[in-house]
Amino acid sequence: MNQLVFFLGPAGAGKTTLAKAVASRRKAAVLDMDILLRPAADVIMQMHGLDPADRDSAEYKRLCRDLGYRITMDAALDNMGLDCDVFVVGPFTKEAAEPDWIGVSWPGSAGPWRKLK
Repeated sequence: MNQLVFFLGPAGAGKTTLAKAVASRRKAAVLDMDILLRPAADVIMQMHGLDPADRDSAEYKRLCRDLGYRITMDAALDNMGLDCDVFVVGPFTKEAAEPDWIGVSWPGSAGPWRKLK
């Protein structure tokens, strides 16, 4: 059975590097939230007259954060039916602070996130 694996941590911690290194040794799709969200976030920020590179701003977080998590998790869950593991890369700062975050549904998401055994 394939696994849904999260690589969490702050910017620059090496999440993507580690995920790609592990994926090179086993069959896995790597879904990096920054890569998935960047095209949409750039457009959203520009439409609001904001700097798309300012990903630490309150405006970026207000306009783009939840969208990024939704895009990433929808893609991860959609790929769970394939014959490979799915590695999700992102900070998940707010989520990881909640003990049961992995078992909740997000508004508008494809379904609940579940712990996979």
